[in-house]
Amino acid sequence: MSLSLSEDAGIPLQRIIRLSAKSKYLPIFSLSVETELEEQWRAQHAGFSTIITKLIDFDELESKTSRAINLYSQERYFNLDDGVMTVKLPQKCHSSAISELGIYFKTKISETVDFGIYHVIYDTQQLQGLDLEVVKLLLDENLSGAQS
Repeated sequence: MSLSLSEDAGIPLQRIIRLSAKSKYLPIFSLSVETELEEQWRAQHAGFSTIITKLIDFDELESKTSRAINLYSQERYFNLDDGVMTVKLPQKCHSSAISELGIYFKTKISETVDFGIYHVIYDTQQLQGLDLEVVKLLLDENLSGAQS
């Protein structure tokens, strides 16, 4: 739902949708201009499921949509094969993808150790750039609990 609707109608409309028992748990995304931080803050506190900023990053949109509708998206990142867990980093490793990886990683490490797998490979072939968030992900001691 665009937060640029006339007369700031987006937030009241979202609240009306939430009042109905049939749509109470329906994921509602707010759409905002990236620089409109106050507008995003209001949307966050109004109870929108997530905020999508313009210009839309479609990888981020896919990740947020998957999370909002509780799709099992671990397969897109993790693969267990021949005694090795491979963690495949997406082309654009934005903050929501890193957050999603972090959520699943501890569970995956436990599963792999239970199966006798002690090696992790980070597949960075598709990664388009290396920024500080990606470096932190790769070096995070919570995520590097297995031998790699």
